[in-house]
Amino acid sequence: MPHASSLKHYRAAADTREAVERTLSEVAAVAAPGSELVLEFIAPASALIPEDGALVNALAAGTARVGEPWLSYFDQAEMEAILRRAGFSSVAHFGPEEAHERYLRGRTDGSRLPGYFRMAKGTTGPVGDRV
Repeated sequence: MPHASSLKHYRAAADTREAVERTLSEVAAVAAPGSELVLEFIAPASALIPEDGALVNALAAGTARVGEPWLSYFDQAEMEAILRRAGFSSVAHFGPEEAHERYLRGRTDGSRLPGYFRMAKGTTGPVGDRV
């Protein structure tokens, strides 16, 4: 984990697709074999059903108004490719369906996770296997 004084650098680095990939590569390069990184990412509105796409657009507009724009969106295949190029030898995905099954199964109040919710877990392999 970076020192608190460098957190601003890491936050700024997560603002573009290229910077996301560079940051993940840096993390993988210093991680011990078998280390796991879990991250959340936002699916693009165009890849979602209209209701969830509208929610992504509304949330993105709201965060942009307060100075925190969402600049990068990824579908599952893109994130997997980025993690593998970065040096993670295995990648597991966790989307809204899996999260609903794990955390909301059996609820009767209609609660659901939004369709843009995505998580991925990358695991580093042996150093010699990294790209």
